[in-house]
Amino acid sequence: MKPELRIPIVSLEETAARLARRALQETHAMLLGGHKGNDPYGKYLLLAAFGKRATLELQVGPQAFALLHEAWNSGGWWFGHLGYDLKNATEALESRHPAWVSWPDLAWFQPEIVCAVTRKEPDVLQVFGTRNFDLPAVVEGAVAVDAPVFHPAETESTYLERIEQIREDIAAGTYYEMNHCVEFRAQGVSPDLAALWQRMYQRAPAPFAALYRWGSGTAICASPERFLCLRNGRLISQPIKGTAPRHPDAEEDVRLREALAADPKNRAENVMIVDLVRNDLSRTCLPGSVQVPELFGVHSFAQVHQLISTVTGFPKPGIRPADMIRAAFPMGSMTGAPKVEVMKHIEDYENFRRGLYSGSLGYYDPDGDFDLNVVIRTLQYDSQTNRMAYHTGGAITWDSDGRKEWEECRWKAASVLRIFD
Repeated sequence: MKPELRIPIVSLEETAARLARRALQETHAMLLGGHKGNDPYGKYLLLAAFGKRATLELQVGPQAFALLHEAWNSGGWWFGHLGYDLKNATEALESRHPAWVSWPDLAWFQPEIVCAVTRKEPDVLQVFGTRNFDLPAVVEGAVAVDAPVFHPAETESTYLERIEQIREDIAAGTYYEMNHCVEFRAQGVSPDLAALWQRMYQRAPAPFAALYRWGSGTAICASPERFLCLRNGRLISQPIKGTAPRHPDAEEDVRLREALAADPKNRAENVMIVDLVRNDLSRTCLPGSVQVPELFGVHSFAQVHQLISTVTGFPKPGIRPADMIRAAFPMGSMTGAPKVEVMKHIEDYENFRRGLYSGSLGYYDPDGDFDLNVVIRTLQYDSQTNRMAYHTGGAITWDSDGRKEWEECRWKAASVLRIFD
């Protein structure tokens, strides 16, 4: 597929900022990436989509992934999200809690315009879909941002009780690990979304960052994690388990990085999720093709160090992309192990509907490749209700310390709230 326009660019970051301004003027838009980095599996440095030729929007149902296949099979580019509660379409599960910020369980749009910067041509913006496209002007200068007042949906004391209940379940052999999450809520806000995105982009650069618009909903995402990618016939997942804060002192920062790499609890959590992902990929990949080319890799981002592993495989002939996703969804790094049993208890211990959080944002391109992130470190806003939310969480194992886990939730939240400083 050849682009209608090829626009030389000088700065990837400036181009991303200009495209973000365009995205925020649309009811359906997505901006992905925009940060240079070493990603051996990525195809695009920057990908943006605007407007809608067609849409697929639905709540949970048994045909969700079949309908996704039909949409993608119609050809062209597709952009959108998979909500966490699609778990109810893959297993005998339910979601009982109300949503603070609501999204469809599955929503994808075929855009009118796509803009892409590929890794092969990092100095050219390729434009598909129209010959009449202009980049918005650059806006100079910092913009003040008023900080909303966020309140956790779960108090610290309740959180500590939940952690003890989870540890008791683990001691009883009900499951081995659970990702327990907390929602932080703000009401009556009317944020400057362009300024929020600019600050998130600059202060928390991440390889799977996204700006997403669907109707009245906006998500500003600084995710470091890839859920699932199909590239040149190879299926790739890169689960994260293990987090440590960055430190401004270089020597202390190295110490924190090395401590993360050596920590027995983090390594145990990571290897459990790697085993789960290997099992998920083996459901649709050729026998013997599932490999772990990277185990316990430490990747450093602006705010945190992360322990990341890579699992790959080659899909069986005839397996459709939507079926590959269905077999692995939702991602094990945001649930625990064994996955189905843990998801039943997540519904008991959390008091909010995850919705977009711990779901996935991404694209499907005309080559038949797709790339999906994990929706974490994300601000969500609904312009109809003037509600905003963000979420944090962590893996709970038998040797977890509730107070340390609560502290980890708070500093993970701080990595998002820095954009309001």
